[in-house]
Amino acid sequence: MKKAKSIAAFIMAVIFATGLCACGGDAEESSQAGDGGAKTETVYKVGDTWEVEGQWKFTVDNVTVTDERNEFEESDPAQVIIVEYHYENIGYKDESGLMSGLFLDVGMAQQIDAEGNMCSEYPLGSIEAMPQETPVGAKCTAQTAIGLKAAGGPVKIMIEQYDSNSDLQSATFELEF
Repeated sequence: MKKAKSIAAFIMAVIFATGLCACGGDAEESSQAGDGGAKTETVYKVGDTWEVEGQWKFTVDNVTVTDERNEFEESDPAQVIIVEYHYENIGYKDESGLMSGLFLDVGMAQQIDAEGNMCSEYPLGSIEAMPQETPVGAKCTAQTAIGLKAAGGPVKIMIEQYDSNSDLQSATFELEF
């Protein structure tokens, strides 16, 4: 009887694991060992959409290198890129009342260059569209410039945002340019 239970448990484990492997989308997935278990993380590329069901959709549309520099900026980045993106508020409401809508800013996300250096937003005068608090049903198109410490890609953008239920949502974008 004990052997039959072990066999049944093994078969269920195989079926469960196979079912998990079958789930997926267009974006890449990578596994990372966490606190005692494996965690699957989707890695998005330019053009992929990160959707948090009932909350928002977020897409990086384009990444370009620019030669423009800010003469008043003290940092001397090896390269500056402009990230163009858009997001849509499909149901996010700030229950705290601090904001009047969804606000997703790539400039406030963690930015990591190809050599693993933490980078930051770079002030450029040519940025035409800034992120805005976006009410339910509205869309926002924005740009941000990032000063890279090492030239070349890919660049990782790691975004974290609390949803309307106060659950932390996160996404990693690996951007080639």
